[in-house]
Amino acid sequence: EWRRLLEDSQAQSIFVSGALWQSLQEAIRNMSPQPHVIIFDEPAGDHDVCARLSGLIDWAESLTDPPQLPICRSSDVVTIIYTSGTTGTPKGVMLTQSNIVKELQCILREIYADENDILLCLLPLQHVLASVINVLVPLSIGAQVVFLDTLKQAEILKALDEAGITIMVAVPQFFYLFHNRIEQELAKKSFLQRQLFQLMLRLNRFCLTALHINLGRKLFRRIHRTFGSRLRLFISGGSPFDPRVAQYFHDMGFTILQGYGLTETTGACTVTRVNNNVIGSVGPALPETEIKILAPDENGIGEILVRGPMVMKGYYKNPAATEEAIRDGWLFTGDLGYLDKQGNLFVTGRKKEVIVLPNGKNIYPDEIEAHYLQSPYIREIAVVGIYHPEDRGERLHAVIVPDFDYLRAQKVANAREVLRDQIGALSLRLPKYKRLMSYQIQSAPLPRTTTRKIRRLELKNLIEKQQAQPTSQAVSARNLRPEDENLMASDVGREVIRCLREDYRRQQLIEPDSNLELDLGFDSMERVELFASLEQALNLKLPDDFGADILTVRDLILQLEHYAGIITNARAAARQNWSL
Repeated sequence: EWRRLLEDSQAQSIFVSGALWQSLQEAIRNMSPQPHVIIFDEPAGDHDVCARLSGLIDWAESLTDPPQLPICRSSDVVTIIYTSGTTGTPKGVMLTQSNIVKELQCILREIYADENDILLCLLPLQHVLASVINVLVPLSIGAQVVFLDTLKQAEILKALDEAGITIMVAVPQFFYLFHNRIEQELAKKSFLQRQLFQLMLRLNRFCLTALHINLGRKLFRRIHRTFGSRLRLFISGGSPFDPRVAQYFHDMGFTILQGYGLTETTGACTVTRVNNNVIGSVGPALPETEIKILAPDENGIGEILVRGPMVMKGYYKNPAATEEAIRDGWLFTGDLGYLDKQGNLFVTGRKKEVIVLPNGKNIYPDEIEAHYLQSPYIREIAVVGIYHPEDRGERLHAVIVPDFDYLRAQKVANAREVLRDQIGALSLRLPKYKRLMSYQIQSAPLPRTTTRKIRRLELKNLIEKQQAQPTSQAVSARNLRPEDENLMASDVGREVIRCLREDYRRQQLIEPDSNLELDLGFDSMERVELFASLEQALNLKLPDDFGADILTVRDLILQLEHYAGIITNARAAARQNWSL
C-alpha cells in the first residue's frame, strides 16, 4: 500500500525511522524518479540511498545565505492525508492553510490550552485528530507534547504521572479498558463498599448537574491519582463513545470532551463544551460551521451534512469523488445522526453500515455493540448483517473477542459458556428485533483501520467466505519467534503437542497462543481429560484446581513446566537428604 500512496501523492522526499526503512526499501524499489529518503536514526543494513536527519540539520545550519521560505496563501494545500478506507480505496484529502488555521482557532477556544499544558500523544499521526491536537496545537501555543510508543496500560499511567500530563487525546477503546479495570477492582470489594461507590457516583452527578460543583477529585481521590496529579482534560474522538462509559467517567469527576469530524473536515467540526457536556452527544457545531440532517426519518435520523471553513478542498487527483462528496458547499459525510433542540449532534452510525432487517427495521451496529460491551467478559465486538435464506434477508450476527485478562482474573476457563450466559442476559434488555441471532468467538483482534474503526465489509466478506467453505481445511504454519520455538521444542512442549495431535486428533495449526477452547475446540470435559493425560505422561502430581486459569497452549506448557520443576527440585532434595 505504501507504493500506491507514494505514486499517487508523487512525494519527492520521505522522512522515515530506521525501524521502517527495510519495509520502505521494498516499496520504493524501481520507482522512477526515486524519492529522497531522510532517515531519523541509524537503520539496519545498507543505507547508501538515504540521508541522516542530523546531517541535513547540520547542512542547513551551515548555510550563510539560506533560501527564502515560500509564502503560503490561505487557499494553498499544505497537507494531503489519506483516509483509512473502511470500505474502499483510500483517497488523498487535500487540506488548505485556511482549513488548518480555522480548526486550530476553534479547538484552542474550546480546550483553553496554553504554554503550561503538557499533552500526551497515543494516536498515530496520520490520524488528523492526533496531528492537530498533538502537533499543531502545541506548536501554536508553545506547549509540550509527550509521545508514547506503547499502548500498555501501565506505561500510559506512568507517563501521565511522571510527565505531568494535563491533556490527553484517546479513542473510546482506551476508556473502555480503564472502565473495565475499575469494575474489576470494584468486584473484589464488599457489598457495602460497592453500594457506597454507586452512592458517590450519584452524589457527584447531582452536584455537577444541580450545583455545578465537582467533588470527583475528593470522592474518587485514588482513581484520579491513578491518572496523574495534573490531568484536567480528556479528549475522545475517532469512533462513537458508549454513553454509559462516558457517564461513568463524568460522574467520577473527569472532564471528557467528545468531538465529531472526519479527515475531510480537518478533524473536529463539533465538540461538547466543558461547561455543557451533553452525555451521548458529540456537541454542537464549532463556530462558522453548519450541521444539517438530510432527509430525516420519523426519529429525526438522516445523513449528516457539514458546511464551513474546515471542509477540505477536495480529493487529490479525484474530481469525481470530490463532486460526489461536496455538493453546493455541503460535505456529505456518509454518517447518520440527529440534532436535538439545542443543536447537539448525536451520531447513530454509518449510512453504508446500516443493517436493514426483513421486517424493514433499521439497525445501527454501533448501538448494538455498545449494549453488549457492557459485559466485562467481552473485549471487542462487531455486529454485521449476514444473509439467511430462511428469512430471505439479513440477520444480526456478531464476532466477539473475549477479554482474556478478565477471564483469567475470574478463573474462567470456558469462555463459551460464560459468553452464552452474558449475551442471553443482555439480549433480554433489548427489543426482539435488536437481539443477536448468532455469533462467533475468536481470539484474534478485530480488523481495524489505523483510526480504530472496524473494517466491517472486510469482516462480513470473511464470515461469508468461511460459511461457504468446508469445515476441515489445511492450515499452514507461521513463523514463530525464537522464544516461542524454544517453548514448543521443550520436553514439556513436545509432549503437549504430541498429546494434542495424536491423542486428541487436533490437526489444525497449533501455536503458543492457540486458545484451547476457541481455536482447538476443547469443551470442559475434554479439558479435564487432557490435563489428566498430560499429568500421567509427564509423571506429575497436579493440584485439584489445576487449569482454572489456563486458556492457551502457552499457559498449559508454562504451568506444566512449573510443576515439573517443583517435582524435580523435590526429588533432588530427597536424594541429597538420603545421601547425607
